[in-house]
Amino acid sequence: MSRKTTIYRPLECRPDNYQDWLSQGNALYETQNYLEALLCYDRAITYRSGDYQLAYRRARILEQLGYYEEAIASYKLALEFQPGDYWAWYDMGFAYRAAGDYETALQCYCQALVIQPDDYWAWYHRGFVALEDLDRYREAIYSFQQALAIAPKDYWARYRLGDALRHSGQYPQAIDCYNLALELRPGDFWATYQKANTLRSAGRWSEAIVVYDLALEIVPDDYWCWYQKAESLRRLGHYRQAASAYQQALQIDAKDVYAHYNLACCYSQMQESNLAIAQLQKVIALSPQKIIPLVRQDPDFAKIRTEASFRQMLERALRRPHQV
Repeated sequence: MSRKTTIYRPLECRPDNYQDWLSQGNALYETQNYLEALLCYDRAITYRSGDYQLAYRRARILEQLGYYEEAIASYKLALEFQPGDYWAWYDMGFAYRAAGDYETALQCYCQALVIQPDDYWAWYHRGFVALEDLDRYREAIYSFQQALAIAPKDYWARYRLGDALRHSGQYPQAIDCYNLALELRPGDFWATYQKANTLRSAGRWSEAIVVYDLALEIVPDDYWCWYQKAESLRRLGHYRQAASAYQQALQIDAKDVYAHYNLACCYSQMQESNLAIAQLQKVIALSPQKIIPLVRQDPDFAKIRTEASFRQMLERALRRPHQV
């Protein structure tokens, strides 16, 4: 990484100015002039290997500026001065996560918890990395439970615990979590939406539809809410209502292949062959190689497959040069 030479020329005239550069860097750090503080710290470190404060603050600045590898090296230097420092371990976890090394980020949070076992934030971020980056749901559940033991009324730990339980297939427990999250933050879109998703995953389609409607009262133009509501309605065989929901989704994202395709399936189930064929023509144009094999075997088109117009549409699509 290259950085401009500091403008603080007067300090360069002094033969032993480590402390001056450090003091100036600290003053700039405190006033959030981070880039200038970094220039001072860089100059200070050329005179002496540094100390904990220099290494830690330099690491923080490097991380904020996106120089993650350098930040990690500076955190490690800080830990050479103070191996049992909570903050260096905790903040180094963020740098490793930003650099894409999720396993080591998790280890950093674990080490921070060895030093401060009752710290909410280290438990929360340990759970977050386990959930979002490593798909280690059991570990995420345990971490969020520990965070909630410290801060029982924290919305985010409760919500993330719901997500971890949902991903691990523990649907009743996940729903309970989202309900508790909604007590903490009534009318929250995400907790409502994920509660609906959990009900859908559990096969409780009718209940899911009710909750998707609640989520749509909060965010009326959310594509995924409309799409998943449509999916739930289609699962129940309510094809006309499902078609209407897919149409709402397509008003938000007109290029989504699966919404177009599933709308065609609904039209076919309703024996609206002209609408089904017109819809299939749209979706085949969007993704022919993916859709044509589905159309040829999908039982949703059984009611119209023998119609001449359906066969002709499929034959025309198969004759196109880009088709296999």
